[in-house]
Amino acid sequence: MDADEIINTIKSGKTTPLYLLHGEEPYFIDKVSDYMHDHMLNETEQVFNQCVFYGKDTSYKDIIDEASQYPMMSKYRMVIVREAQDMKSLSELENYVEKPVQSTILVLCHKYRKVDQRTRFAKLIKQNGVVFESKKLYDNQLPAWISNEAKVKGILMKSEAAQLMADYLGSDLGSIVKNLEKIKLAVQDGEMVTAKDLESIVGIHKDFNVFEFQKALGHRDITKVYQIVAYFGANPKSNPMVMVMASMYSYFSKLYIAKSGGYKNDQDLMAALGLSNSYFLNEYKDTLRAYTIGQLEKIMLLLREYDLKSKGVSSRVSKEGELLKELVVKILN
Repeated sequence: MDADEIINTIKSGKTTPLYLLHGEEPYFIDKVSDYMHDHMLNETEQVFNQCVFYGKDTSYKDIIDEASQYPMMSKYRMVIVREAQDMKSLSELENYVEKPVQSTILVLCHKYRKVDQRTRFAKLIKQNGVVFESKKLYDNQLPAWISNEAKVKGILMKSEAAQLMADYLGSDLGSIVKNLEKIKLAVQDGEMVTAKDLESIVGIHKDFNVFEFQKALGHRDITKVYQIVAYFGANPKSNPMVMVMASMYSYFSKLYIAKSGGYKNDQDLMAALGLSNSYFLNEYKDTLRAYTIGQLEKIMLLLREYDLKSKGVSSRVSKEGELLKELVVKILN
């Protein structure tokens, strides 16, 4: 069951007394808990029957005291525990989750890591309620997810624009959704959003971005590479080296896997590269022809070396733009 399915089940009137929302991706946990906070009870019912705790400042006794009370002028009482991963006594709720109060809905939001499902605590919640694991999306899933979220919001978006957002914003789903909302406000109904549109709306430069940077490196377009490096150096807040390095590592590691695998057909190659459609396949093919397996191995070592240098390890260069320039000189040579 995914986040939308849980929300749809709640909309249909089916609820349980316990919800454990846990896992590495905070966005889906917030999506479910925010919906429950805003829609399970009306405004009047919320005043008397809704309580929100934060794990760091909460003991299990506080939660049990609130959850054990009966609702006033409402069918349910709701207790939400945000940042439950910071609770030292979370497992002490075991006795409550074994016999939860049926008129209370207890929601535990445990972010950034999973709750061990082998524990008695987790098994009891699964037995008496809903356990939802919020998983991180893989890089190759992001463009399709962005396209789908855009469609849900009524935005028509070209595949290259979705790919550019994925490359630029990475796996920060909250940031992606906020930017989609900005796009929704900026474009007319039925207007197709292109990569060029992202420059003015989201702040992603059409020509000087991580996707174009990868493309220029793949084609060994030295002039374009240095133009983009200069732009990144002049705009470090919009193009931090940590983001550029992460994108480069993802790009070249995919190339290394594809090159070493010796894939015979486009379908297998797309799967190896993590591409959801064939739009970008030729770009990767060109790059695979431009680099040998030995060169890709050296590039992977360089990326590791310069990742450390960007963090101040064994480097006298402090400016990110200069470090990036050093790195691309070595890659291209």
